[in-house]
Amino acid sequence: MIISANLKEVEKSFEAVIKDIEVRLTNMAVGFGQMVAAKAESQNPIGLNTPSMQDYYEARQRLGPYHLQPTPGFSKGSWQATESSSFPWRETYGGGAGQAAVAAIPSQLSGYKLGDTYYVGNTGPYIGILNQRYNIIDVSTRDIMQAFSIDMSAIYNKG
Repeated sequence: MIISANLKEVEKSFEAVIKDIEVRLTNMAVGFGQMVAAKAESQNPIGLNTPSMQDYYEARQRLGPYHLQPTPGFSKGSWQATESSSFPWRETYGGGAGQAAVAAIPSQLSGYKLGDTYYVGNTGPYIGILNQRYNIIDVSTRDIMQAFSIDMSAIYNKG
């Protein structure tokens, strides 16, 4: 009796499974970065469009050094991810600035490969002051850790 097997086909099957797992894990890592940015953005205040705040926004634009537009939303819209620890300057304003920032994370990490390091951060010059006032990082970290096991398996299963 002779038993034969085409191991080339088995090898191809394994390669396909490995490729699928790599894609899922890569998407999971990028999805995690997006989740981190979303949690931080959700803790970040948008600012108010009141007359007193408008005065502040206009002074912020005139006096610089960044000359930000006299519009709320800059700090929410400045969340981003990068594969270097140097973040580019990013100006996004308005009510949807935070969601736009979070939605941009996958394209910002389009070159990410498993095992690479990436960073999620905010280039807003006053994000440190906002963090002290609203505890953005600690609250976001707590929320991320609570959601970690559920969200990560869902992201992996999404492919």
